[in-house]
Amino acid sequence: MHSKTQKLVVRVLCALLILLLVLGIAVPAFADAPSARVVVGADLTGEQIAQVYANLGIARGSVGELTLTNAEERSVLQGFVSDEQLGTRSVSCVYFELLPSGSGLDVTVSNVNWASRDMIIQALCTAGITDARVIVTAPFPVSGTAALAGVYKAYADITGSAMDENMTDAGTQELTTTGELSQALGTAETNQIIGEVKDRAAELGGLSDEELNRRINEIAAKFHVRLSDYQVGMLRDLCRSFSKLNPENLKKSAESARQTLETVKENGEKAVGFFQRLGETMQKIAGFLERIANFFSGE
Repeated sequence: MHSKTQKLVVRVLCALLILLLVLGIAVPAFADAPSARVVVGADLTGEQIAQVYANLGIARGSVGELTLTNAEERSVLQGFVSDEQLGTRSVSCVYFELLPSGSGLDVTVSNVNWASRDMIIQALCTAGITDARVIVTAPFPVSGTAALAGVYKAYADITGSAMDENMTDAGTQELTTTGELSQALGTAETNQIIGEVKDRAAELGGLSDEELNRRINEIAAKFHVRLSDYQVGMLRDLCRSFSKLNPENLKKSAESARQTLETVKENGEKAVGFFQRLGETMQKIAGFLERIANFFSGE
C-alpha cells in the first residue's frame, strides 16, 4: 500500500470514529410534545428564523411556535434595563420545554454575549421555573436580556395561566442586576453577594433604607468588595423585590439554583475529562491503524 494512501486511510478512519462518537453524545433530544414551545423574535426574517431552527436542530412545525414583540419585551424589562438596551426590535429566540417535577433546569445559550447561562438559571429559579429545558439563541449575537420574556410567554402558553408578577419581576431584576454588577465586581463576588442578600431577604426586607444600605455594605465587605452608592441602591432595590416573595418559596428557589449550578459545574468537569480521554483514545486508535497499514505494506 502506498505511503500516502496509508496516511489517507488512517486519517479517514480516525475522522469517522471521532464523528460517530461525537454525534452519539452531542445530538440533543427534543420532545415533540405540547410541553414545548419555540418563541421567535417578531422582527426576524424568514431566513433568520430558519437559521434559528437549524441552530436548535429541530424542524419548524414540530414544536408549537410563538412570536415575541418588542412591546412584549418592554412589558417585562421596562424599568430594569435602559431604553437603549431594550432597542426597538425583537430578535432573541427561546426554546422552552417544561419538564416533570424534579428534573431540574437544563439551560444552553448560543449567540448570547451578555446574559450568561448561570445568570439565566438563577433568574428562572427566582421566577419559579425550576424544571425546564431552555435554549436561548439568535441568528446573530444578542445581549440575551429578552430571554426571560420569551420564557415567561412560553410557560404561560403551555400551562394556560400567567406567572406570579412579583416572582417574574424579581427574576428579571435579578438577571439585570447580576449582569451589571458582574461587569464591575466580577462574577464570583456578585453571585456571593446576591446569594446572601437573597438568603436574608425576609430578615432584611423590613429595614429602613439607611439600615438596609448598611447591611448590604457589611455583606459586600465579607467578600472583600467595596460598593458604590449606586451599586448599594441596586442591591437594596433587589432585596425589596425578594422580600415581596414567599420566604419559603424563595428559599427553595435559591437552593434549586445552587443545585443546578453545582450539577452544571460537575457535568462540565466530566465533559472535560471525557474529551481528554477521547483524545487519548483517538491517538491510540490512530497508532493502531497505522501499525495495521504498515503491516500490510510490509514496512
